[in-house]
Amino acid sequence: MLLLNSKQELISHFNEILKVDGVQPTAIEGLTFMRSSQPSIRQSVVYQPSIYLVLQGSKKAYLDDEVFHYDAFNYLVLTVPLPIEAHVLHASESEPYLALRLNIDLNMVRELLVDMHCDSTNLQTVKRGMYISPIESGLLNGFSRLITLSDSQDLNHQRILIPMIKKEILYYVLRTKQGELLRTIAQGQRQQAKISQAIHFIQNHIDQLLDVQILAREANMSTSSFHQYFKVVTGLSPVQYIKNLRLHLAKRLLLQGGYSVSEAAFKVGYSSASQFSREYKRLFQMSPSKSLVNCA
Repeated sequence: MLLLNSKQELISHFNEILKVDGVQPTAIEGLTFMRSSQPSIRQSVVYQPSIYLVLQGSKKAYLDDEVFHYDAFNYLVLTVPLPIEAHVLHASESEPYLALRLNIDLNMVRELLVDMHCDSTNLQTVKRGMYISPIESGLLNGFSRLITLSDSQDLNHQRILIPMIKKEILYYVLRTKQGELLRTIAQGQRQQAKISQAIHFIQNHIDQLLDVQILAREANMSTSSFHQYFKVVTGLSPVQYIKNLRLHLAKRLLLQGGYSVSEAAFKVGYSSASQFSREYKRLFQMSPSKSLVNCA
């Protein structure tokens, strides 16, 4: 009953802050609000490492052949950047879809692990880089206080209280069984962390020629092991992941405006504009030139 009461108060406060549909960044670094009064179509998106909490309604995400359903009772955690497909399932004018996303600060996780005396992890197998976990009252209460401070101009709140609340939220995430995965990434251990390192290398060199052998060396793994573990973590082969990430970044450039189709293609590492257009249409079911028209 405590969880339900806290959630209703949170929804009420959230509605006061975000009264129209859309995605709204907040004054708190890494915290974003989302609202939708109707279900959405399935779309390709790139999710960064984050905690995704739904307050009302529900959403589905698709990674390879897996389906992740998160709602007012289950939150989503991503430990590595992943290009996935997702859509809002349940939303209406009277009960809109309400959600918030908090980016995961791995440095903060590492500081917290020291305080928790977590010097090592018991994670024995490589797992997918995203998971669903049941919402606990402690986690919800932390988010409630974070939302309350989201429009605060008090410098002490920003300097002292907000980092403390973020750490509290991460603490509740880390103490779950699935939290072992986040601990492993943060502590830089084993294959899971090596794949995370390779993903960050891809993000920072997306406009360059990326070879699987080069990525395997970056991860200090054999090519065959790298390919195997990469697929487990991301649901995609390294080549598929790079292609999907490039296309998502190019789509963002087109929607933001200022880039032609060929400029966007070359910006994300394509040497052939025609190949880019073919692969873009295959992933997004529309040509890049149509994306330009839609954002005009």
